[in-house]
Amino acid sequence: MENTKPYQNYHRNYQKYLSDNPIRPELKHRLNFLLKHSLSLSDFLQKAKLMHVEVNATGKYTTYHLTDFEQERPIRDSSLISKADKKRMENHPEKRIYSKEEIEKRCEKNTKNKSIVFGKSEIYDEYQKQQNWYKQNTDIQLTIEPWQIESETPDGIRIFVEAGHRKGTVKIDTAYFDKNGENVDLYLNNFSKFKFLDDKNQNYSSIILGKEIIGQLSKENDRLPKRKNYGLNYVHDLFEAQNLLSKHGISGQESFKHLGEEFISNMENIELSLEQLDDKIIAQTEAVKFNQDNPKLIEQLKQLQKERRTLEVAYKEITDELEIYDQLETFQEHYQEKQESQEQENQTHVRR
Repeated sequence: MENTKPYQNYHRNYQKYLSDNPIRPELKHRLNFLLKHSLSLSDFLQKAKLMHVEVNATGKYTTYHLTDFEQERPIRDSSLISKADKKRMENHPEKRIYSKEEIEKRCEKNTKNKSIVFGKSEIYDEYQKQQNWYKQNTDIQLTIEPWQIESETPDGIRIFVEAGHRKGTVKIDTAYFDKNGENVDLYLNNFSKFKFLDDKNQNYSSIILGKEIIGQLSKENDRLPKRKNYGLNYVHDLFEAQNLLSKHGISGQESFKHLGEEFISNMENIELSLEQLDDKIIAQTEAVKFNQDNPKLIEQLKQLQKERRTLEVAYKEITDELEIYDQLETFQEHYQEKQESQEQENQTHVRR
């Protein structure tokens, strides 16, 4: 893998570096999964090895190496956090969530909460299932037509785009599309980065985002992009939690006491997504009422209605099976009280 060093003070150079090097995002995905499914530091380290993550926790910093990637040097835990968190790190060491100390704290919390976790024999397969699900449920889908394709290559297509006042092409790898007859169905994330090549200056390159590509292409062919139903992310998390419990022989109302605050938070997020979709449907209905001859507005309304039905059905299937509605209100009250207590404690700590 060719690595561009981001040492020059140019934004586009650093963006190109991030685009060409997927190691850090992949490492964080795996570490977050491990933190959720480990009950001790030893358990974490054993499962990390099974997930092709080499961990060295003997020094001041915990370092990581993905053994199934071409990673040149180990990555420190301190470099896996945001710039804002780095500034606060001296006073808030807990911001280094991938340090040995914070891993131990998270594992202790999992044990205290009697969290049900994936075992060593299934940890990597379950992680792969989760990642495949997220990849299949991309942010935006759009069908593009043959005339929008500049050229084809063995491993992708090139499409014409405009980036500001510049005109050029972007290569879309085969992983991002499927052939649909003569047309092509693109599946892009909002913030996926693609290299833009200027037609007039082949030495000039910059980065263009997936949402910008979709926006331009959909304007050209007057097709509506299908956007991701983010509420389904939370449904997926509910399903994952439920599936984990069922593997341990726990089902029905017995499941409820093992699910915990994260599960309830996901439920609340789904309910919020349903409310937001209701608001969008009301606004879109009003728009259609005054523009009944506009097929694009009508199609957008149909998409919103379909999105809401899909989310509602998926959510209901899980909650019906768990039979937890009668206990939900009590748990939410307890959860709210705990949050308020934590906020008061934080305010007291700040005053000190």
